Amino acid sequence: MKWFLSIVFVLSLSFCSGEKGYRPLPSDQEAADADASIHGFSLNGREKNNEWLIRANSALVFESGKKIEMQSPRIQILSNETLIVSERGIWEEDEKQAYLLGRVHITAKNKRTLETEELTYNGSTGRITSHKPVKIRYPEGDTITAAGLEADTSLQNITFFQGKGYHPDGTP
Repeated sequence: MKWFLSIVFVLSLSFCSGEKGYRPLPSDQEAADADASIHGFSLNGREKNNEWLIRANSALVFESGKKIEMQSPRIQILSNETLIVSERGIWEEDEKQAYLLGRVHITAKNKRTLETEELTYNGSTGRITSHKPVKIRYPEGDTITAAGLEADTSLQNITFFQGKGYHPDGTP
């Protein structure tokens, strides 16, 4: 019977839904209510032309895989060689979205980097969104700060919310 439950659990990680929005990681009581606790967590996904791999030091699985709360998640966007890391994250399987919290950092193949405190990665569209202050650094030395953004994960097609830019020589 245990092997049957294990198979059901693994399959359920691929076909589930969850709640929306950011929320803090669970308290000790919530952790006790988790369906499973996994050390060395990983999850592969593919939607249209977007493919990703999520790894985390540890994860709590709720509602048989509908929601996965992760410590130190690393999302590799395999389709464009981008890496997203943060302190915590929540994966919502039905939405194919990761809500990343705490020191979020993105490094794109083109050497552009992004820093923010909260970010949503949409696995279905391959887009990221943040409504918290963001800072993007370009390899040429330019920096853009903004109140938020929407972009692709390669950090090439970006819409800034109330942004300012600076050149390496200090001119706006």
